[in-house]
Amino acid sequence: MKKRLIFFLMVVLCFGFLNAQTVQTTNGTLTQGYIPMYVLYEYSYTQHIVLKSELENGGWNNTFDSITKLRWHWDGVGNFNTANIWEIYLGNSSKTAFSSTTDWVALADLTEVFNGEVTFPTSSGWIEIELDQPFAYDGVSNLVIAVNEAVPGWGSPSPKFTSTNVGASRGLYKFQDNTPLYPATPPVGVVTAVLPNLQVYFQESCPSPNNIHLVSVTSASATIAWDLGDEETSWNLEYRMVGDENWTLVSGLVDMTYEIANLTPNTQYQVRLQSDCITE
Repeated sequence: MKKRLIFFLMVVLCFGFLNAQTVQTTNGTLTQGYIPMYVLYEYSYTQHIVLKSELENGGWNNTFDSITKLRWHWDGVGNFNTANIWEIYLGNSSKTAFSSTTDWVALADLTEVFNGEVTFPTSSGWIEIELDQPFAYDGVSNLVIAVNEAVPGWGSPSPKFTSTNVGASRGLYKFQDNTPLYPATPPVGVVTAVLPNLQVYFQESCPSPNNIHLVSVTSASATIAWDLGDEETSWNLEYRMVGDENWTLVSGLVDMTYEIANLTPNTQYQVRLQSDCITE
């Protein structure tokens, strides 16, 4: 019995339950102050591209509906006193990177989803913006996000955003004094591969299960359970070793508990659960 207990204690099973509505695109620890906006000048206009694969890696799936909120992570330095009125545009796009300093996504291919005052946290944290109107992400394309800061005034030090080097020129920005920037006719900008970490909040076409929790664990298995989210009658469960790219899918579960078997001892795992709603 003692040997079994010691062996059991060596087993490290880490369950990361993803919020079925909030998708985080990247998780880097760099900081930059240019995207989504640059406060050290009076005006700024930026665009950045979020790949569909990043949305999927963050938990997006085809039960998700329209985008209703966006969040950027501020590192707590600087302030937004002169830059609290934002215009935000979203677009579905096949573009994977900006090919030049003038390769802006045309305004005609974007939809204005927010125009108003932004509320900021009092210290480092997520800046949450609830959109004026939901945006219909098509589930196929990449996502383009454009932010225009068109109110005169500048501040110092300029706020910085927690960011990630994505390895490709998926950011494009321009800042200047004296003359506002117009999204319909943006001038020559600057490309960058360092993009802000972003959370995208989706409406759901199917409610999330509640109270997902670990019931028991052995040296090679783990049992999880959950409660109804609404009136769904089946669920899909996925699990993987931490660091693996692919998930193992278990679909069509009809009981609100499941034992995951044949796990490897002393290994961390992630688990996520999705309600399976059948629409008629």
